[in-house]
Amino acid sequence: MRILAYALVLLAAAFALIYVVGRSLPLSHVASLEERFDAPRDSVFAVLEGVADYPKWRRDVTRVEILPPVAGNPSWRESNGRDRVEYVADQVVVPERWVTRITARDFPTVVAGSSSSPPTAEARGSRSRKRAKYTTHCFVL
Repeated sequence: MRILAYALVLLAAAFALIYVVGRSLPLSHVASLEERFDAPRDSVFAVLEGVADYPKWRRDVTRVEILPPVAGNPSWRESNGRDRVEYVADQVVVPERWVTRITARDFPTVVAGSSSSPPTAEARGSRSRKRAKYTTHCFVL
């Protein structure tokens, strides 16, 4: 009986620790990445817009499935071997703005997110800055 009591206390302590750590994680974060390309802005935008070709140049994407448009905007599902995440391009202004949003509700932790990749022209080529903002929700906590 004493062993069962110790096991229950240990189990309760483990759940309490998981809960405290989960609650201490940030609910949202912003990540930023900037890259310079020796290519015109239109060419860079065409690559961003060509979601079907993502597996050719993005190592983290193994497959892309084109989905029906959402409110007239492109929609697709990216796979990386383990996860499948659905996106929609919320704002498309050729060649200035490409804003995407995660639409899948069954993704375990991230249910809302957006990223923008506006290529800007420079004297020698163009620059693309990706800024991603994600709101994280954990359904267990």
